[in-house]
Amino acid sequence: MPQGTKHQSIELPAVTVYGEQPERSLLQQLTAQLIQRANEPQDPFEVQSYTQPSAPGQESLLDFLVAMSHAPAQIKRNVERSGVLLQHLYPGSYRKEVEQQKEKEFENVANWMKTWFRSPITRERLEEGGRSPKVADWVASKAENLNFQLGNPGVSNRTGLVAGAYLPEENKSYVRPYYISSPNTLPYFRSKPFFEETAAHELMHQMTVNKMTDKEKDIIKEGVYGYKKVYDMASEQKGAWKPFVYKKEPRAVGGAEKDDASFEGYNYYTSPEEIYARIMSVRRSLGLLPGVAVAKKMLETIKNSPAMNDLLRYMPMEHVQKLMNTLAKKEETPTEVFV
Repeated sequence: MPQGTKHQSIELPAVTVYGEQPERSLLQQLTAQLIQRANEPQDPFEVQSYTQPSAPGQESLLDFLVAMSHAPAQIKRNVERSGVLLQHLYPGSYRKEVEQQKEKEFENVANWMKTWFRSPITRERLEEGGRSPKVADWVASKAENLNFQLGNPGVSNRTGLVAGAYLPEENKSYVRPYYISSPNTLPYFRSKPFFEETAAHELMHQMTVNKMTDKEKDIIKEGVYGYKKVYDMASEQKGAWKPFVYKKEPRAVGGAEKDDASFEGYNYYTSPEEIYARIMSVRRSLGLLPGVAVAKKMLETIKNSPAMNDLLRYMPMEHVQKLMNTLAKKEETPTEVFV
């Protein structure tokens, strides 16, 4: 803009994901704008060490969190400053706005997955994975009727309520819109990059549970680390096992802070269905369409995303790249050409 030119003020419309809402109160408009800004942060997967000070002379994040755990009033003040307490002061307006936004995002991910499985490239890969054309068409058709719901079915693990779940008995995927670590902490909504990763993961389970071929499972498992290597890496907190938290999503954690490298955890994270679901999450984060060659530098840009961190704790980057490019497909060209 030339020097001396006046900035024109831009009036943000009072809109939601469902279109214009002309008769909205000032509070509703401010709430919508607050959510919109927080929902798509810049560098969403930016991390900081869980134990190392962020700057000389500052306490470590771990020390800070320990201190905060003994000071509920201070936690409340910090949350108020961030604007998150708005949902408690005006729960109806805030909750409705967030849930509408998350329902739309869930629907967008489902539509993206439909597009993925409608592609002739995907159909070809399904056949090359060991299916007849008829079975490949049947599997792909499942994406046309994905069953999903915002919320949580009550499934829990050692860290509390899970972010999402697929229930085979219902053939239904659930994703929670909020982080709630305990009854004594204030919930806040999950930003779009984190929510959509989980949505892609849980929806992909509808496409893979009891539907994968032996060839697909072999392609996935051939590059997975053995348990001893994983245990040693976790014990020394090396590579993707270095614990961290997300600067923009403080209740999401990674590395050794997320998992204790138990044998039970190893079997879970390295199962073909779980790996395939995380591959789909990474594809969603990168905004990919079928047939796009994935370069290693593309994966480096999101190596700290929840799905990528889960994968890199159990396999090298090269294998993730191979799965992105060749999963359920004949490897006619060496993966190394995609640099």
